[in-house]
Parts: sequence; C-alpha cells; structure tokens
Amino acid sequence: MFDKPFIPVRFTDLMDFNFICDLLRRHTADELAVTFMLMRKHQAEAQDDGLHAAAESPAELLSEAKKLTVPIARHPAFLWQWVAEVKEHLDDYIWLHGILADQHSRDTLLNAMLGRFFSTHAFLEKTYTPIQYFDWNILRKRENSLYVDCGAYDGDSVVNFIGRYGSDYAHIIAYEPTPDVFHALRQSVQSLPRVLVRQAAVGEKAGALPLQCFQMAVGNYVVMDGSLLSGADITVPVVALDQDIDPALKISLLKMDVEGAESAALRGARGHIVRDRPQLAICVYHLLDDLRVIPRLIHSYNPEQDFYLRNHQLHASGEIVFYADPDKQPEQTPPASDAPLRRMLDLSATVYEGLDYLRQADPASEAARQTRDLVHQALATLLRGSEQWAETTGE
Repeated sequence: MFDKPFIPVRFTDLMDFNFICDLLRRHTADELAVTFMLMRKHQAEAQDDGLHAAAESPAELLSEAKKLTVPIARHPAFLWQWVAEVKEHLDDYIWLHGILADQHSRDTLLNAMLGRFFSTHAFLEKTYTPIQYFDWNILRKRENSLYVDCGAYDGDSVVNFIGRYGSDYAHIIAYEPTPDVFHALRQSVQSLPRVLVRQAAVGEKAGALPLQCFQMAVGNYVVMDGSLLSGADITVPVVALDQDIDPALKISLLKMDVEGAESAALRGARGHIVRDRPQLAICVYHLLDDLRVIPRLIHSYNPEQDFYLRNHQLHASGEIVFYADPDKQPEQTPPASDAPLRRMLDLSATVYEGLDYLRQADPASEAARQTRDLVHQALATLLRGSEQWAETTGE
C-alpha cells in the first residue's frame, strides 16, 4: 500500500506552494495523508526517525485520516478526501494560484490548503482580513449601484454595504429564504430607502429547495443528494436571478453566501453576470470543491477581471471569499469624511470575530492570549473613536 511509510517533510517546506505541488505529484494520496496525520498528531516534522519509531503504523494513521473531518463549513469531508481532491485536480489549483491578483490572495489559498491538510484553522489565521465583501482595496465603489445580496441573513451585509459605500446607491435587492431570519432581515432594513427584500433562495432555475435550519448564529444546510444530512426542516422557494431580476436592470455588485448553492446560483445568474459585468463577492468555503469549481465558473463568464481570495474568519472553516473585479481602474480613495466611520466599522468587525473565536478557543493557549489583547486594543480604540465621532457630529 505504501512505497515508503512516511515522507520526509519540514513544516517550513510546506510554506512553498510549488513544493506542495511537487509533493502531490510524486506521492500517493495515502502516503500524503499518513504523513500529514503524523505531523499533526505529534506536532513534529516527518523527517524525525525517532518519531517514526514511536508513531502509530501507517495503516492506523490512514484509518484516522479517513475519519478526521477538515474545516469545511457544510457537508463535512475528511482529511484523506481533501488530499485526494487536491491531488486529482492539482492542475485546477495551480491555475487558480496563477490567476490571483496579489500575494495576499495566493497566501490565502496556500493556507486554506494547509488548514485542510492538517485539519486546523491555525493556518487561515495568518491571512485573516476583517473587512468582508466591501473592501475598497478590492472592490471599489461604483456610482448609482444596484447591489444584489444573496444570503442576506439578518441584514448585516446590507447595512455594511451602506456603511462602506454610502447611501447614494440606486437599489438593493436582498434574498433570504429562512422564514425566521427573513423576518429579522425585513425588520433591520425597513427604514432604509430603496431596499427590496425577497423571501427566496437563489439557484440555477425556479423551484423548491429543502433546508435544515439551525439557530441564527449557525445558519442553514442545503440538503443535497449524497450529503451526510437526512431529511429537511423546511422547503423554500428558489428563484434564478436571470428570471427574477429584470434584464433591463444592471447589477453592479453581486454577493453570495448561500450555504453550498453558490455554483447553482451563479449558473442561474449567468446572463446578468456576462451582460452586466458586476463585481462579485462569492463564498467558496461551503463544499469540498468550491475553491476550484466556483473560480473556474466565474472565469468562464468573464476572464478579463482581477481575482482575489480572502479569509474573513479566525476559527472553524474560515470564511473564504472569491472576489472578481472587472473594472481594472486606478485605485480610488474613500472620501476622507467617511474615514472615522469606516475605521469604527473595521474595529467592530475585529472585536466581533475575536469574541467569536474566544468562545471556542482554549483560554490558556497563546492564540487566545493574543486574540484577547487584540480585542482589548480594538475596544479601546473604538471607544476613543466613538467619543471623537460624537464630538465632531454632535450625535
């Protein structure tokens, strides 16, 4: 079964994308999974002969690799499956690495791969970015914009869009399928002008979709054939954006966080994406193959774009988002008058993510200590900033 029981590897070697690709080409999925399990369990490098002697047998480690889940948000997969996925589709991951527009994106891809090879979120923490979806450095403001929010949840992303880009948008259309969450969405945006809310899921074509619903802080599962889920709590209506949004309307920015249905939803929006050339912010962390399938699909619609990858969560599977910007225009500088408000939004995101991480972290760990320090600093700065904002605006 094994040409060699363990592959000599150093952790520092794995920080090189080309080294990982060469490793995947030269070794079987079984050999790689066993080596990653060995390094993970003993927090040591797989070139230590003493460690080999003390370690479990390759067969035992392989059995564990086929049972250990990796940090993917929906429809759980196992460490061995992820190794086999990347090895089988290595050319796609190399292609993705090659189209990304900046080093931060390439580092995010590398650390997402490593996080799954070792079944830990620690790697993704290295490329964490607090500003999700609406970063001026990636997606610059478009005037008179139509923002379409698929998976609008309780309205947080709608509010953040307005906070980042201002209230001079043309229209916002927000989709949320779950009845209780949709009620919260409607309540949160009822005072905002030119916002249309739709209680529906988005997909490739009109129909119905089974969902398993959890607490609002957790989200939903899309129930798919072959998933580990059985049954569904509710069935919700599905619309395709190409049919639901008038072709005469031009989408400026399209965001999708739809629990594993992103590929289908993109296929259902192909007409608008090809014709309107919207900026895209699409989640790619729900399914095992999202990282390669969704970028390929978006690239096929319009290859002449800048593509970025970012992680926006400090724990669990990460919240990895693939961005596409067709504008390729000179960088814009956000209005100076908005700078204090944007800074407070950024700090609030840092505090939220930090507290979310600390709820699950080992309080005695070094990572938890560093996160507590970061949260304390952000809170102190946020307090000072809010006081200055109140003095400036009189609010």
